[in-house]
Amino acid sequence: MKQFSIHMWKHHQELVVLAITSFFLLAGVVQYAIGLTYVLRLTPVVIGIIAALVMLYWHAPPRRKASLIMVAFLVGFIVEIVGVNTGVLFGDYTYGSAMGLKIAGVPILIGITWALVTIAAWQIVSMSPYSRGAKIFLAACLVVIFDLILEQYATAFGLWQWDGGI
Repeated sequence: MKQFSIHMWKHHQELVVLAITSFFLLAGVVQYAIGLTYVLRLTPVVIGIIAALVMLYWHAPPRRKASLIMVAFLVGFIVEIVGVNTGVLFGDYTYGSAMGLKIAGVPILIGITWALVTIAAWQIVSMSPYSRGAKIFLAACLVVIFDLILEQYATAFGLWQWDGGI
């Protein structure tokens, strides 16, 4: 049997982070599905844990990591502010209270979530042999797929609500 070493940890830490993240998300969905609605109050905690894991184990130089996270946060957050306040980009919707503090009707955690989703999508496609343009396209597709899946749960959980019940 191969002995666990620090080298093995460094080589597989992204998979461990993915497993931990997946566990938190799946556990929350299952708990909510069986009627344990208190898990919604843990949404900020879970997003915070995931953000901390990304910061600790994402292999990028600190300045690059900080600047990419800030750009992804700001773009996602500003797009959501425009969307919520005008209805132009996505239609008319509002955020519930489960995600905490809001600025201009948008929870701060939404910006953090978009940063995490964007980084995760890029990390996944960056392992592919495709050109940079193809990787950008694939990452965008992954983000859209994530959003389509999340949409089903988020509206059911009351994280946000579409006007007209869409």
